[in-house]
Amino acid sequence: AYKDALAIGRQIGDDELQQEALGGLGGLAFRRGRWGEAIRRFGQALRRHGDLDNEALAEDLGGLALSRAARGQVVEAEIQRLVDVSGVIGWDRHAAEELAECALLLAGVGSDVDEALSIAAVAIICALRDSLAGVDKESASDDASFETLVRTIVKAVN
Repeated sequence: AYKDALAIGRQIGDDELQQEALGGLGGLAFRRGRWGEAIRRFGQALRRHGDLDNEALAEDLGGLALSRAARGQVVEAEIQRLVDVSGVIGWDRHAAEELAECALLLAGVGSDVDEALSIAAVAIICALRDSLAGVDKESASDDASFETLVRTIVKAVN
């Protein structure tokens, strides 16, 4: 179905349809363990996204990060873009989950331990940002234990 949608999208010049189909094909390739194909498909999908930050963009960035991590690779600019987009659209919980999985994949393929830990730290920051999204900053800042938690996590990540 994704290949058919991609063909139709190309035929009628619909970038959004092509982007969705390519992201779907990337996801299928990832689930089948075809990391190179997944990286290629997610990359193609990303090139068809406009300037709008949305869930589809975050999903494709996450898929690309997971596919690269399965090969022991990390592209910091792509991770940062995922974090930035996720913060804008409120997708931090999902980003945290995908980044934590990236860290596990990196560790599992024998990648640089510091790199895997760095990605895990970013996942923690996304999870924290998601947790704090609904917190009233004025009342939370009065809580000494809350401030200690935030300072500790930020210090550990830096």
